[in-house]
Order: sequence, then C-alpha cells, then structure tokens
Amino acid sequence: MNSPSDSNSLSGPVRCDAPLKLVPRFVERVWGVDDISSYYPSHKVAEPPIGEVWLTGEENVVADGPGSGANSGAFGGKTLSEIIRLCGDSLLGKQTRTHPSGRPVFPLLVKFLFTSDKLSVQLHPSDSAAAANGSWGKTEMWHVLDAQRVDGKPAALAVGFLPEARERLRANPNLLREAIASGAIEQMLDWREVHAGESYYVPAGTVHAIGAGLTICEIQQTSDITYRLYDYRRPGMDGQPRALHVEQGLEVIAWDTPSGLTNPVEMSLPPMERMLLAACPLFATERCEVRSTQVHLTENRMEIWVGLAGVLEMRTGDLAAALQEAASGTGEPLHLSPGEAVVLPADLPWVQINPRPIGAKASFLRVYIPNFEDSLIEALRLRGVSAAHLRRVCFP
Repeated sequence: MNSPSDSNSLSGPVRCDAPLKLVPRFVERVWGVDDISSYYPSHKVAEPPIGEVWLTGEENVVADGPGSGANSGAFGGKTLSEIIRLCGDSLLGKQTRTHPSGRPVFPLLVKFLFTSDKLSVQLHPSDSAAAANGSWGKTEMWHVLDAQRVDGKPAALAVGFLPEARERLRANPNLLREAIASGAIEQMLDWREVHAGESYYVPAGTVHAIGAGLTICEIQQTSDITYRLYDYRRPGMDGQPRALHVEQGLEVIAWDTPSGLTNPVEMSLPPMERMLLAACPLFATERCEVRSTQVHLTENRMEIWVGLAGVLEMRTGDLAAALQEAASGTGEPLHLSPGEAVVLPADLPWVQINPRPIGAKASFLRVYIPNFEDSLIEALRLRGVSAAHLRRVCFP
C-alpha cells in the first residue's frame, strides 16, 4: 500500500487496500441519554446527553493503535474525507454517484441513535430537491437494536400518516399547517410499537418521528438537510426553541412512498449467516453472524461493517500468513467490537475474519451499495423469493 504521509508529492491516487477502523464521534442531542455504556463503556454518565454516535461521518478519523490492524497504520489519524481525496475510487469503488457539489463525498452516514424523548416530526428532501443546495437527498433505514418501555409506554416510532389523516392532509395543505400549529400532527402520525430486531425503510419525502426508549442503527445518505415540522414546543440544547421548516417541508413531502416495517429475507452463504434487512439502489443492509474462521470477498466494492455483538477479528495481506496468524493468535489483527465501524475499501480483495474468543459468535451489519436490479433482485428471485416479499425488503 502506498504511504499517504506526504500527500503533496503524490502524482496520482493513493491505493487503499486495508480495512479502515473509524473512531466514533459523540453528538449531543436534546433527546439523547446520559448512559450509553452498553456500547461505549467510557460513556456511563454523559452531560449533556448523547443522542447520536456517528460512525462513518466525513470527519471521523481512522483509529491508530492496538486493534486497528497492521495494514491501516498509514492512514491512522486521517479523516475519512482526507482519505477520499487521497484515494478516490480505490476506497469508494465505481458504484458511488457524483455528489452535486462536484467534490468526492463518502456516500453513506451510519450512526447509532439513543433516545430518551421523541425526536421532532420531520422529513428530508429527495436528491432532485436537495441538488439546488449542493447536497444529496436523504433516504434512510433504521435497524432497532433495543426498545425499552418509558413511563409505562412501549417504545414507538412513526413512518407516515394514518390513512384517513393522509388523505385529508394531501387534499388540503392548510390542514397540515393548522395541525402543526396546534400540535395535532402528532396524533395524525402512524405510530407503531417497535421491537428489537425490526428494520424500517424511510425514503426521502416521508414524514417520520422516533420515540423514546430506543437504540437504533441508522443508515442514511450523507446529507444534513432536515425539515423539522413539529418539535413539541420544547427548548433545544441552547434553551431556545428549535427552528421549524414548515414551508420547505411542504414543498418536498411525498404522500405515497413505499416505507415502513421491512420483511427481511435469508441470504446465508455458509459459514456466514446473512439476513437482508432492507435494500434500495442507494444502499443494502444485511445482518450477519459468524462462528468460525472464513474468508470474505469484497467484490470490488466498498463495504461498511458495524459491530453489534461479540468481537470480530479481521486480517488482510498474504492469505496463507493470515490464516496461520489466526490459528496461532499472532500478528496485528483489526478488532471490530460493538458500536464500532470498519470500512472495507473497494481495492481490498478479501478479508479473513473470525470471532474471538474461538468458538464464540460475532454479529455485525454489512452495508454496501448494491447492483440493485441486475444482481441483488435477480439473486433473490433465483432463491425463490416472491414478488410480494421482495416489495417489503427491496425498495426501488
């Protein structure tokens, strides 16, 4: 791997062919929690509360030190955006679309959400609507990691409006303005009790809200455009009411999006257990489990792995040496633990993985940009997945 230590002398792109373990970034939110030690032991007491942990933001830096892998040290301490500028397609692959700003941008932001209160009622613009602001739109999905009752009430979230309310609001936008002003919009949403292990797809333009008591992994397009419609008249982190964006939201609202609870489909290729949680042309997310040593091929595309349970050991380089090191417990492997993310560059041909300790199980999310119609959809059809089932896990 070429060293990026003197980037000013580079005459061409730097090759990126080692896993990149990123350091999480902790973000304060008014609806956050003060204890996220179940994933981050050093954050037993957080003041102000932590609501989001960004795992693949452009300012996340590559870890450097024990457990970060012997081959990623050349990029240690550099931000993801710096590595993109150095490596381009060697990191991102050919599937990433051009950003409206014209600069290379990491396509997906993965984050953990921890909620002690409701998030605002909000929506995000589509790609076409966001382009004028030099941004992608924001389609996202949620994988529920934990759901706890709060004040005796089950954890819940809302994706879209109740059918009767949707038809009335669509026919008369002034009714939506009035519902926002009075707070009645909260009761018009399609709130659903949620449970750990469920996944939800939320395309751009869909009005949504997340309730209290939830730990969620969110996978989204890299975009920071949110149109807040209603925020329960509460103060923000600065003690002042947070701004609303009612008219901007009304301009981009989509009433009939395919959204909501997904119906995952089995995609296991032994010895890796794989479950496709949700997919669209922008991203696909699988929940994976491994119980033994194996070699994973990346298929020349960038992947993001997010640790959920157990510890996954990852090695690259010479395959025979990697297998020998894994068997003997030597070398400098990368460790993926719960709450951490590793980016597998497109130029990384394979990675050898095994759970630690030997005989244990490691669970993680695998996120990538799919060849949607020609590869993913066709593969599922060949597996015998029905058209009705496909409509609840693969969204065009």
